Amino acid sequence: EVARGADYVVGIGGGKTLDTAKAVAHFLEKPMLILPTLASTDAPCTAISVIYNDDDTFNRYLFLSKNPDVVLADTRILAEQPPRFFAAGVGDGLATYFEARACFAAQRDNLILGNDGNMLKPTLIGFAIAQTCYETIKKYSAQAAFAVQKKAITAALENTIEATIYMSAVGAESGGCAAAHAIHNGMTNVHDLHGAQHGEKVVFGLFTQLVMEAAPMAEIEEVVDIAMAVGLPLTLEDLGLKHFKEAEWRKVAELACDKNDTMHNMPFTVTPDLVYDAIVATDALLHGFKRQKAMH
Repeated sequence: EVARGADYVVGIGGGKTLDTAKAVAHFLEKPMLILPTLASTDAPCTAISVIYNDDDTFNRYLFLSKNPDVVLADTRILAEQPPRFFAAGVGDGLATYFEARACFAAQRDNLILGNDGNMLKPTLIGFAIAQTCYETIKKYSAQAAFAVQKKAITAALENTIEATIYMSAVGAESGGCAAAHAIHNGMTNVHDLHGAQHGEKVVFGLFTQLVMEAAPMAEIEEVVDIAMAVGLPLTLEDLGLKHFKEAEWRKVAELACDKNDTMHNMPFTVTPDLVYDAIVATDALLHGFKRQKAMH
């Protein structure tokens, strides 16, 4: 593209495709136009590209010099996406508020790289947008999920897509990420879960974060209800895990606590043992919720 003298870079597709396009535009120092065909993550609007290894395991975050110049999220296109991808976007967006809440409480890092090479701190407006993201998803996502099943455009779908693509991106960047995404990044090393979507793993990471925080059961149940209403998987078995291997999940916990990841944004000291125990307890808790909901 450099040889052909490209004036700008256009990214069309899902999260990994768009992250690739954003990285290309960043290194070429060209304007970028983003057209998401899936609302499965908040990748379209962020100034971040997630870098994965060839085996699909998480490598690192690449912080870009700017956000995309234009993001065209056409609801007609996004209404055609398979319901699973829509649900994954809800899963990614659900974590935004709770991760920003942790970062704000700790006054740790957000996801914006300052001119001095250090990450900036969470902002009030970022936290407010993260809260609005959660409230919007809570209010509209279940109704929107039915619209997506019929490829119909409704106000609920428009509002949910605004939350999962735009509010989640701004809320995460300005508010920060914490345990949920760090645990997701560790989970990319579990081969059985390679078929799971980003947002599906993030929402399990979110539940694990809430367990680590000893969040009120009513709060956890509210998130469970939202997740179930849009068809998100809950347990590790739902995500595709065939056999739980302790060593494998202790490795997940260790990777989640990597000093370069976002676990350090939690407002208390987190160790791999704490994360491992929380993962095991979370899976048991989610199995319990599923049994309870099935009886009603």
